[in-house]
Amino acid sequence: MKIKLIYILIILFFSCSEDPLTYNLNQLGLEESNINWFYDIDNQKLLIQIDTDHISQDIISSLKIKLHPFHDNFFEIFDNGEDSDLIPNNNIYSILINNLPQDEDYTLYTEMELNSDNLVDEYQYYIQFNSPTIINNSVYPYLPAEHILDQNNITFLDLILAINDDDGRNDIEYVRYYIKKVNFFNGSLSEQGSCEYELVEENEYIWDPTWIMNYESTNASGNLLYRVQIPMNPIISESDCGGFGWVQFKFEVKDSKGFSDILEFDNITQICPGVCE
Repeated sequence: MKIKLIYILIILFFSCSEDPLTYNLNQLGLEESNINWFYDIDNQKLLIQIDTDHISQDIISSLKIKLHPFHDNFFEIFDNGEDSDLIPNNNIYSILINNLPQDEDYTLYTEMELNSDNLVDEYQYYIQFNSPTIINNSVYPYLPAEHILDQNNITFLDLILAINDDDGRNDIEYVRYYIKKVNFFNGSLSEQGSCEYELVEENEYIWDPTWIMNYESTNASGNLLYRVQIPMNPIISESDCGGFGWVQFKFEVKDSKGFSDILEFDNITQICPGVCE
């Protein structure tokens, strides 16, 4: 009687339980976090990488994609280190698509065939070319028309930039500013302790790796506000002489997908030694 009872319980257990392998396979589909892409604007090339690290490579039979509306049919991509796949067998399938226009969005269709029970996982991923744009209106960029240097202390030239990006702040890679000295006098301290000035007129904007703008807040319109306070030397100090004159600014924003926007700001800022005339 005891043996029969154990036998019945075993039958009931296996009849009510899913096949563990089938259950696991149902959890091994692709999702948004598995897909990364980067677009080369200058050459109109789209790099797509599909991470399958959460899946045992032994059960992946093939991975096919179709980028609609650019492609009509599915084609297989590989993780073999050939063509656009840089590293073989690292569980990342890569494909480089050439001559892809950026004037529309795309839908990436994937078909991943698994060895067990001929299971095919299908997934759709939307690739949207949401390029960040720099707002240029009566409010932004915020940049004073003039800045007064202090006689003895460092002052700060305050710049605020507004950026519209539907992908949000986490997608922004950097925000930079460039400076062009239109009619500027660079100051240097002579051996006698007096300031000497040299006229500088630049045709090109210059940039330094430290010239970046930091995120500060998001305004009511949903624009991302980036700010920098540029330290300006005093008119004269023990180590330096503050330069003065007219400068112009250029701004650049770039996101993690390769899209960017550049604004050459028409307004000119005057930096004055004491009082602006």
